[in-house]
Parts: sequence; structure tokens; C-alpha cells
Amino acid sequence: MPPLLEGPAGKSAGPFLLLLRGYRAPSHVQSVFLTQGGYCLDVTGVHYLKLLRHALNLAVDWEMLDKNPAARVPLFNVDNKIEHYPDEKQLEKLMYVLINDGNRPVCSIILFLLSTGARMNEALQAKWVHIDRRQTLWRIPSEINKSKKMRSVPLNDTALAIL
Repeated sequence: MPPLLEGPAGKSAGPFLLLLRGYRAPSHVQSVFLTQGGYCLDVTGVHYLKLLRHALNLAVDWEMLDKNPAARVPLFNVDNKIEHYPDEKQLEKLMYVLINDGNRPVCSIILFLLSTGARMNEALQAKWVHIDRRQTLWRIPSEINKSKKMRSVPLNDTALAIL
């Protein structure tokens, strides 16, 4: 197969070829993605479908097609998130490294993030005026908070020791 007709990692671009050979109805678009090697079952299938939608939108803009047959095909909801919680032994190893490793700035930042639940950007942009040691609070201003709202984070003993 010529390289232009191959997908990522040499996979066949079968869904695209079948669509370009005359499939025009949304049900045909969906059936191609449902039957061609499980494309719809992973994130790659969703990306292929988005790319196909965009290409067919361009064909409509360029008056090569009357309408986009992939416009009403629903994107597949791919739940590819894997939750992993470290066990006691893994947590002990992590804490040992964070306490004893020679790269103190990085270890301190990671310990601070774990102690506060803050985001990296929030911790790196923190200033002493935002820290209230007496009330053991860190007031994160709206300018650096992702939600653009001021929030207060309680500081535990580990976070205070790092500061």
C-alpha cells in the first residue's frame, strides 16, 4: 500500500478509503468505523473520525460535496483512563526518595504539592505575601488559580516545614 494510504504506525487507512469510494450516509460512516479493525474502540478511532469530519467539511467548503456525511456521526466515548493508587510499600519508597534524595529543590516542590494538593503552576508562582503562617493558610490569588477564583489552602506541618 502506498505510504499516503497508511495510517499511524503503518496501519491501513481502511476507513478513509472505504468512505472515499462512495459511502455517503452517516450510517455508512459509522458502520465503517465500527467494522474496520476496532478503530472505534480506541482513541485512534476518535482521532480518525475528527480528521475525517474536518476533511469532509473542507470538501463541502470547496463545493466538492453537498453535505458532510460524517457531520452527525457521534464521537465514540472512549474511557481510557486508568486509576492507580500506590500501595503502602510504594508510598514508603516514594517518601524515602523525597526525603533523602540530593535534588532538594525538586523533592521539596513535590512534597509541597503532595501536602497541599496544589497545582504545579500555583506552587511555582507562590509568594510570601500569600502565606499566612499564623493561620496556617495559603491564599492562592485568582490570577494564578486555574478557576480564576481566589482559594485558601490549609498548610499542614510538612508544608510549613518545607516553606
